[in-house]
Amino acid sequence: LHFSKEESYLLQKSIHSLDENNEIKQSLIQKLYTLYSSRNIADTIIRENAGENVRLLCEAIENKKQVVLKGYHSASGATISDREVEPYGFTTNYVSVWCYDLKNKENRLFKTSRIGRVDINNCSWQHEKDHQIQETDVFRMVGKEQYHLTMILSMRAANLLKEEYPLSEKHLTSLPGNKYRFQGIIYSLLGAARFILGLMDEIEVIEPEELKEYMNEKIRKKFF
Repeated sequence: LHFSKEESYLLQKSIHSLDENNEIKQSLIQKLYTLYSSRNIADTIIRENAGENVRLLCEAIENKKQVVLKGYHSASGATISDREVEPYGFTTNYVSVWCYDLKNKENRLFKTSRIGRVDINNCSWQHEKDHQIQETDVFRMVGKEQYHLTMILSMRAANLLKEEYPLSEKHLTSLPGNKYRFQGIIYSLLGAARFILGLMDEIEVIEPEELKEYMNEKIRKKFF
């Protein structure tokens, strides 16, 4: 049983909202610690047919083995090829797997839904010291850039933000007039822009300017 980062946050928040005198509270916490110390296998993820691949990737990570991602569909190059990698971590809900690409000698993300099959090699990791997981922002995006996002949201927009991206709640503060301020770091403009453009009339972006320009360009290409 595996808890994603968002699930862990919601569980922790729910449990700690219980009264300190509640006998069940401590029992729940102890059981969660027991689960976390057990083997983490993903039995249920977004796409059912990717379940076996994720299970094999979990096994390879646990045993520190190299794998071949057979028939990987590359979105950028529109190609299908085999990738020899060292997998070492997942993003939220197993959408992507962090790997060290043996051919290109770099860390990168591979979407689990684009993997045809996972073959585990007998070779152990050779580049563990180079493995690095980049931080994921509240919109579940990673990137090499950092942007400080500040925006003002209506109550409806704030509620939708919390429902879709639970970790965003830690970055929200209430304002007069049923408004909310979001302040936090994002690593890509894409995730935030997708959400904001769907609620344009209920969100005001204060910063960064790069995000404003990015969304304006999207609107110009779409409507003009």
